[in-house]
Amino acid sequence: MIALLLISTNIISMRFWNPYPMARLLFPFLGGILLAPWLRFPIATTMLLLSVFGLALCFWMFFLKKYHSYPLRWLSGFFLNSLLFLIGIFSIWETTPTNKKDHYSYFKQNDSYLIEINSALIETEKSIKTSGEIVAIYSAEDSVWEASSGQIVIYFQKQEKIKLNFGDKIISTARLNPINRVQNPYAFDFRNYLALKGIYHQCYLKDKDWILVETASRFHLSIFAHNLRNKLLDLLKKQNYDENTHAVAAALLLGYDEYLDDELRSKYSGSGAMHILCVSGLHVGIIYMIANFLLGFLVRIKYGDTLRVALVLGIIWIYAMITGLAPSVMRASFMFSFIIVAQAFQRKGNTYNSLAASAFILLLINPNFIYNIGFQLSYSAVFAILFIQPQLSQFLKIKNSFLKKIGDLITVSIAAQLGTFPFAVYYFHQFPNYFLLTNLWVIPLSFIVLCAGIAVLLIGISGFSLGFIGSLSSATLFYSVRILNKGVELMNNLPYAVLENLVLSRLQLFLLYFIVLGLSMLWLYKKREWLLPLLFSMLLFVSDSLLQSIISSDSNTFIVYKTTQYSAMDFISAQKNLLLGDSAFINDKQKQKFVLKENHVKSRIEESVVQQTGTTPLLSDYLYKEDNLILFQSLRILFIDKQLPPKITPKPLEIDYVVVAKNTKINLPNLLRQYRFKCLIFDSSNTWWRIKKLKEEAAKLEIEVWDVNEKGAFVFVEKTSPLKQFNELVY
Repeated sequence: MIALLLISTNIISMRFWNPYPMARLLFPFLGGILLAPWLRFPIATTMLLLSVFGLALCFWMFFLKKYHSYPLRWLSGFFLNSLLFLIGIFSIWETTPTNKKDHYSYFKQNDSYLIEINSALIETEKSIKTSGEIVAIYSAEDSVWEASSGQIVIYFQKQEKIKLNFGDKIISTARLNPINRVQNPYAFDFRNYLALKGIYHQCYLKDKDWILVETASRFHLSIFAHNLRNKLLDLLKKQNYDENTHAVAAALLLGYDEYLDDELRSKYSGSGAMHILCVSGLHVGIIYMIANFLLGFLVRIKYGDTLRVALVLGIIWIYAMITGLAPSVMRASFMFSFIIVAQAFQRKGNTYNSLAASAFILLLINPNFIYNIGFQLSYSAVFAILFIQPQLSQFLKIKNSFLKKIGDLITVSIAAQLGTFPFAVYYFHQFPNYFLLTNLWVIPLSFIVLCAGIAVLLIGISGFSLGFIGSLSSATLFYSVRILNKGVELMNNLPYAVLENLVLSRLQLFLLYFIVLGLSMLWLYKKREWLLPLLFSMLLFVSDSLLQSIISSDSNTFIVYKTTQYSAMDFISAQKNLLLGDSAFINDKQKQKFVLKENHVKSRIEESVVQQTGTTPLLSDYLYKEDNLILFQSLRILFIDKQLPPKITPKPLEIDYVVVAKNTKINLPNLLRQYRFKCLIFDSSNTWWRIKKLKEEAAKLEIEVWDVNEKGAFVFVEKTSPLKQFNELVY
């Protein structure tokens, strides 16, 4: 990968970067952010180097530059790039909450917490979820409240109505628990996801564990935006739309996606229309057009143009706050802000510079945005549209104005897809085959939805019914969203609508982007010097794909999954798997998808069999099960989900693992007389209080124990081949 970067930097000369100063500033800053976790510079070293390079740059620019010859001109660039690189490292340290001395985790005495609610309350199946900032901690020993900082996730006991709003303060006595690590192979890393947001602990609050001590009385822009969004969501509810229509309208207009169920998300994702449910440039652009049109009369009065610019900017950023300040919304808001300001000063801006400047500002605010999927997809899509679409449009050479607009819509869709599909395949393992056909009608229809929705919300918030106009707006919103939902469902049901179970390694992701860039430079920009690097990257991509396929077919894996209250074991061999689960798990398809899918995709499973744990005898080309004994390749596994019959043998039977399920009572001394094994595994169907004594007894008998409920999934991978060992070393 480093070789490819060196090749690309040699191909793209410094002269190429001259019109794009913000991009030149962005790359060293970005490098500092990405390398900070590996470099782990002490803060004192970082600050010292920042001071040295900052002073060196100032000294060079103001005192020495005029005395040195032309060949030394690179020194200013070296000092500036080094300074930006160090600022990137420092930004990671500065935005890490645990680097603050008043972070709640450093308090030894923490009998009570004063928590300020800082997000919306979301109702889940078993609780009500939100987040809060611990602003003070009470120590009973010292009888004082001390100021503190740090966010936590809060789960309230579910009840009819919790009267809490954004900005309210509560006192809690509940214990903070660390966020659980990944519980199953390749499962979503929720702990890392929250850590990137600066959240490391969670708590569950029953009614008796908290009291409301202060309501949000002071004015704060974020509180205002949150309350306004809640009011707008209530206005949508009053339209009495069906669930799916209401869910899509809320997501498309206000960026609130909590009403979208998994089935609806899957339909939009499979048809290639998921992007319209994520508030982005399309939405901000329409807001800008409407605001600009409604405030156009201000240009007729003195200083009216300046007032119009200020109001339009305010409206755009209030909308961004209402929709939750997602990275894609902030990117679009910054870019439109740059365009509006440039127009006000009658200057022609460079779109690439605006894109780089918005990324620089966002990463300066929160450097962890670089790991946000929305940030990655948003910037890759916009860059591809700017870089590829104009050349595609010229290639089509359409003269008819109406057909040209359709052609532009097609080329924009192709460019955006080229920019985002490597990330989409890497994260979501699928590709919508009919994305082009979908976007031809989805984008114009979503424009109608946005206009009608904004009209409905503006009429509702004004308090005037406006009779026919109000009814027409509501009906237009309802039917346009219904058509959108039905159309997406139709596209998703077409044959071969989605390519699924696609897998990319991290190396393949970078190579695929390099291939897209190389093909664009070679075909669209006629840059022949890209031919050799392009062929080399293609060869490397194919070679790595073959290597990954060989490795996945050359391993045997035994897994006991963490599936709350369920029993599930997986036997994977040569891209085939046999899943043994209890009837409850087998009948719960949603749970199966949540627990198994990511692991099965990454393991490149081509043939899958599901059986109940009670099935016997069971025979496949790599597994044999007779009663409680399972033979999987070289492994011997004893599965106990009912009382074992006494076995009389002259000596203990040698097996590898014993798996205990369903709170089955076992006599460990008797078990040891019958079997010799490496580890005793308790699966998720056991309750902790039933196996507590067994674990204590096992400890006395020096038996190794793995409690899946406590430690997460048990995973055994058969001894790797030299090829797999090489792969693990490289990756």
